[in-house]
Amino acid sequence: MASTRPVALILGLAAGVGALVLAGRSDQPELPRAIGWALLAATVASLTFGHRGRQVLGALVVVLGLGLAWPAAHPGLVAAGIAAIIAGGIFLAHAGRWDATRRFDRETPTVLDSDTDVWKAMDAGLDPTADGFGDNLASQARMVTPAPSKIQEDQ
Repeated sequence: MASTRPVALILGLAAGVGALVLAGRSDQPELPRAIGWALLAATVASLTFGHRGRQVLGALVVVLGLGLAWPAAHPGLVAAGIAAIIAGGIFLAHAGRWDATRRFDRETPTVLDSDTDVWKAMDAGLDPTADGFGDNLASQARMVTPAPSKIQEDQ
């Protein structure tokens, strides 16, 4: 199997949706409905977590699948519980091989050459006042802005 991540996501989402759709056919619809929402939330949250977080979510999905499949009298809820157990097992077994999201990782400190670069950095969401942003930014600020005592002397 080339990639197990889409399989686990599809199984987790299918189990959650199946639990929500079939909750009305249960004797106590609150339990399958709550488990369905929890399965959907855990499956979607697995997209943002790293290796350990996905393993914890995998264990949670297995427990939720057991809670859905074991007391259920409706065969659809049992199937949704089994799908959740399989999805959680895939999360546990293969989460370490999946790439973590790098969307919000910051690369090495930026070196700025001009005032335009400062504005471009701020447009990109970087904070030029943060420590380690670049020493040349502070030197540019000193060169451009005269000291307050110097302004008073010139007047």
